[in-house]
Amino acid sequence: MFGDALAAVLCVCLAGAKLPETAEASKFDIQTGRKDDRVVVSVQDEKTVLTVVSPFGIGKATIKCTAQRWPETLVLRLRLSGLESLVVGNARTQLAASVSSQGDGAVRLRLMTDGPEQPLDSSSQYWMDIRSYDAEGKPARPPLGKSGYFEMTIPKALLDDDSRTLEVRWIDFYRQ
Repeated sequence: MFGDALAAVLCVCLAGAKLPETAEASKFDIQTGRKDDRVVVSVQDEKTVLTVVSPFGIGKATIKCTAQRWPETLVLRLRLSGLESLVVGNARTQLAASVSSQGDGAVRLRLMTDGPEQPLDSSSQYWMDIRSYDAEGKPARPPLGKSGYFEMTIPKALLDDDSRTLEVRWIDFYRQ
């Protein structure tokens, strides 16, 4: 009886406590454009994973690396049911991507710098392989449903550009 009461008191006291951030999370300063959006930092299979959770489906985040350098492998995971638009970039270079929600789920990836927008293929140093998964982590085609997600590894060329900040903007589906 006493043990149950003590456990209940501890749960109530700890409910409002801020848990210590992980060592990996402390390497980033992350700001989101919407109050209900968040970016969770984790390490999985020796890769740093930034998981974007965006209830509205449209948002942006500024990710500043506060460590001496970017992680060796940086994975961006977007918990969205669709990916009509994604822009990831630094001050000089942006990658614009979209994944078709109809048919074969075709991925379009474009490079935007000072010049005209250029389509990319897998031979480019800026190429990102965009994968989509269902709630169980199995490969799936969009639309993915509430618990599905898109995942991509940020190209090293984007991180090696002396920039300490990445801007990420996303739209799950265009609204009319």
